[in-house]
Amino acid sequence: MKCLNRTLMFVMVIFSMVTLWIQLKIFLGSKEGLYKDERNSSNVFQYFVQSNKINEIQHYKTLSLTANETGKTQEIYSDEMEDLIDIELPGTHTYLPHLKGHPEYLKPIFRMSRNRSGVDLVIGIPTIKRLNASYLDDTLSSLFANLSPLDASQCLIIVFIAEPWDMNYLKEMTLDLQLKYPVELSTGLLEIMAPSFKYYPDLDALPLTLNDDKERVKWRTKQNLDYAFLMLHAYRRGQYYIQLEDDIVTRPGYFSTIMQATAKHSNWTLIRCSALGFIGKVLKTSDLPLVVEFLFMFHGNKPCDWLLENLLTTKVCTKDMLPKECQKAVNNISIDIKPPLFQHIGLKSSLKGKIQKLKEKAFKLPVIKRNSFLSVKRDVSGGPNPPAKYITSSIPQFENFSIDAVYTGVSGFWGYTPMYGDTIDIAYEPPLKIHSYKIETGCKEHPLDISPATTSIWVLSDSFNSNSTMVDSFYQLGNFNDKGLAQGLISANFSSIKIFRIRFNENMKTWVWINQISIRAAAT
Repeated sequence: MKCLNRTLMFVMVIFSMVTLWIQLKIFLGSKEGLYKDERNSSNVFQYFVQSNKINEIQHYKTLSLTANETGKTQEIYSDEMEDLIDIELPGTHTYLPHLKGHPEYLKPIFRMSRNRSGVDLVIGIPTIKRLNASYLDDTLSSLFANLSPLDASQCLIIVFIAEPWDMNYLKEMTLDLQLKYPVELSTGLLEIMAPSFKYYPDLDALPLTLNDDKERVKWRTKQNLDYAFLMLHAYRRGQYYIQLEDDIVTRPGYFSTIMQATAKHSNWTLIRCSALGFIGKVLKTSDLPLVVEFLFMFHGNKPCDWLLENLLTTKVCTKDMLPKECQKAVNNISIDIKPPLFQHIGLKSSLKGKIQKLKEKAFKLPVIKRNSFLSVKRDVSGGPNPPAKYITSSIPQFENFSIDAVYTGVSGFWGYTPMYGDTIDIAYEPPLKIHSYKIETGCKEHPLDISPATTSIWVLSDSFNSNSTMVDSFYQLGNFNDKGLAQGLISANFSSIKIFRIRFNENMKTWVWINQISIRAAAT
């Protein structure tokens, strides 16, 4: 009986081993099939990767999924996939491939900073070299003058000198800003930054877009890249960012007005403090990376203000929306501050050869300032000025205080900072014989807004006068005195004057107020 039991147990063990061996073969066979399928899938993915030419930034091990005996998933490394897939997320290197491997190109080549951060508002001001014109002093003076000490402690103004190919200009501008704004620099309110020229692609090899000529495409492409660089270095410095230009002036209390708007509204993407281009556009700094990438992505395609609008419409508009519906959706995430806080004053554009006459029509300064100027007394005892064929000025005027207004006696002329070579021309047709002239500058409210003694008076005449200096067919009659007054008699030798000219021969640091222009014709 015992032998029978032992034999039965032996048979059961043998049967169990055979059964286990069969199950193991089946399992191993299925396992091999799984790996075979996995390798086939890897080959398909390898073909997809290679056919789509995904570029390398770094190697990743690819994780494959397989099933274990219990049906649970586990991650294993597929050695065949190692160093095979080279993936790079779209970004700076994608849109600006010359930056690949050179992160230092994204760093400023020059930076003067107290590293102020954590402020409420960062103000970005890119500036470039203009021919015979500069408005940056006007811009900074206006921003500082209309900023309270408390607001200044929560503000950072970054001047971005975007002339990396002209190191002499960078040095001159930096020294000039140091001399004029030492307090603002030392407290950290003002910061100066300049990019490396290696940050930019070859601007002379850009494809032409929008039917623009080469110079315009180059100009707007560089502007997009300038703005992107500035935003890139501003977005960790404060809560909000506003884009300005180097030829604007502002209203008093602009900072508090902006901060009140941000506090009053929550669901917004953009605050418009001006209707002109990209001027006065406020963004949350948390949104700047998206804006920077959008500018990088389409840097050669459109101007920056167009791209900003495209970004907003992409964010909130569907393809089946009507234009009015899309604009309404954009307005729902936008805030318009009225009246506008900023006015464009530049006449000579940063685009070489372009005259920029854009003005914010709704921009107003306090009425008290306007009324004070309108009440200025003028000497009109000599009667009205002789009719002029035309009157022109290369100096941008403020509001309605035009050169025509002072010539006709309606009001004075108030012009933004005159620069070397600026002129005011009064033309006569037929040519006029002039007996005397008087030009008075400055007023009680702004006694320093006077023409300096270097400012000169010239006439264009067919008559010859050997006693006068002549330049470009113009004869010099005299200069202003140190009180901003120019007056005198005109020699009878000048029998026919075609143009009476006021010429500024230095870069002024203040605006100019011309209170009176008096021209007296000679008796006939």
